[in-house]
Amino acid sequence: MTILEKSQSINRKQEINKYVIVTVALIIVGILGLTFGQFSYIKETQSTNLDSHEITVNEKQTVNNPVWVGGRSIVVGAGMSFFALVIGLRIAVPHLERNYS
Repeated sequence: MTILEKSQSINRKQEINKYVIVTVALIIVGILGLTFGQFSYIKETQSTNLDSHEITVNEKQTVNNPVWVGGRSIVVGAGMSFFALVIGLRIAVPHLERNYS
């Protein structure tokens, strides 16, 4: 194996590692989406000052997460991880690559 081939192999492995991080994040987000279904946050809507007193009005906002979003995130993440596994095997075991020439 030449130096160029080794550096290309290292670059491919680094790209696959980034790819795997994205797939794991998608799966985790999907699981959280299915688990919680909605999330809330507080939004400051109005604020005013009267002499030495400050008055603020906070409003609670709720965002509903559809079930299909969480499910699709898990499916896409799993598909991407399977793809990364197949590509990773081809990098680790070069003789698995087919030569079509």
